[in-house]
Amino acid sequence: MQMRSVNPRPSYLERGAAALSLEAQKRLRWFDHYQAHGRNAAVTSRHFGMRRKKFYRCERAYTPGNLDTLEWGP
Repeated sequence: MQMRSVNPRPSYLERGAAALSLEAQKRLRWFDHYQAHGRNAAVTSRHFGMRRKKFYRCERAYTPGNLDTLEWGP
């Protein structure tokens, strides 16, 4: 049986997300999930219970190198 190592700290916390608002941290979790699941917006939207339209609107505004782009509100 193959064991997967569990990362005790999610990647969004390692990137300095602690200084972000709770809403921005939530959006960052969306994009971490999106990347981890093959960049599938449908899977990510279902997982978080939102419309794909909202996800795509946030994706257009998000710049991965600049976490401050997550601080807007759709």
